[in-house]
Amino acid sequence: MNKHPIIKDLKLGAVATLYSDSNLQLYVESLGIPFFVEPTGVNNMFLKTKTLDLAFQVEFNGHACFFVSDKAKEVLLQSKETSELFSDLFSLNCSNGDFFSVFLLIQYFMRLTSMSFEQIDGLFVDKHTCLIQLKVSNKFAVVMDERTGVHHEPPDLGLFLENLMSKYKDDRLKIFIRKSGTEDIVRVMFESNTVEVIETTRPLVENFVMNHPEINRKI
Repeated sequence: MNKHPIIKDLKLGAVATLYSDSNLQLYVESLGIPFFVEPTGVNNMFLKTKTLDLAFQVEFNGHACFFVSDKAKEVLLQSKETSELFSDLFSLNCSNGDFFSVFLLIQYFMRLTSMSFEQIDGLFVDKHTCLIQLKVSNKFAVVMDERTGVHHEPPDLGLFLENLMSKYKDDRLKIFIRKSGTEDIVRVMFESNTVEVIETTRPLVENFVMNHPEINRKI
C-alpha cells in the first residue's frame, strides 16, 4: 500500500497505544505501513502523529482521527485519483471531527477495492478484551513502560504477569497495568484469543494486586 506512486514520497504510519487490539498492529504491518506505540493520551500520541504525512491515530476507547500534513495535502489534491475524496475530507475533518473523516475513508476504500462494507470489516477480527479498575492506596507503586509494556515496579508484579502470560502464550494473553493520572486506581487491561482465558486470569490478577503490600501501602 505504501508503494503506491501517489504516496511513495510520503511518510505513512498508524499511531496507537499498548491498549489497542494487537490484531490491529498485525494487520497494519501486513500492509507495509509502520505501526507506532505511544504512551496513553491523545496529546502524547499526536506528538508522533504530526511527524508523519499520512497517519491514522486510534485510541483504545474508539476515538480515531486521520492526519494529513501540508505536504500530503498538496500531493493528494494534485492527483485526479484522490483530489475529490480528500478535498471533502480536509474540509469535514476541520469542522466536524474524526467521525466523518473515518467514514469518508471507508467509503473511499469501498470504491477503490469494489468491496462491500461487510467484506472490509471482515479483514480485521477483534480480540477479546477486558478493562477493569482497582482502587488501591498507592497507585504510584505501579510503574510500566507504556511503549514496551514492561512492568518495572513492583518487581514481583512484573514477574507474576510474565509467568501468567507465558502460561497462556498459545492464547495470546496480554495483561497491562497502569496507574490512573487522576484517580486512586490502577487500570488493568486483558487481551486474549479466548474469553475463557480472561475469565480465568482476571481473579488471579485482582487478588495479586489487591493483596500486594506496596501497592496498598498507605501514603
